[in-house]
Amino acid sequence: MADVDSRTGGHRSRNTRRQHHDDLPSSRHDRDADDDASASSWQQEVDSICTGTHPQLVAELAKHKKVLQHTIAQAERTRHNQQQNIRNLFECDKKQIEDEHRVRIA
Repeated sequence: MADVDSRTGGHRSRNTRRQHHDDLPSSRHDRDADDDASASSWQQEVDSICTGTHPQLVAELAKHKKVLQHTIAQAERTRHNQQQNIRNLFECDKKQIEDEHRVRIA
């Protein structure tokens, strides 16, 4: 059992290119530089999101605002129609009562 590694609890060890290159000091330096650059870019992205200047965020918020305004306008139209229906029903009932009253008096 030459493939068994005692450090892994008896399981087969699998070396990858990354594990092999991680031991080199130059690769650690490159990886640290990449981490710093990506951390900086992430920080810039977070800052632009917080200030509201992130281009994708602005575009998505504009879409959301348009949909929201459309939904609100539709709700306002429905509200207006329902109120008008109630007024019309009131006027109809009022006229019916007045007509019945005239018939009783006559």
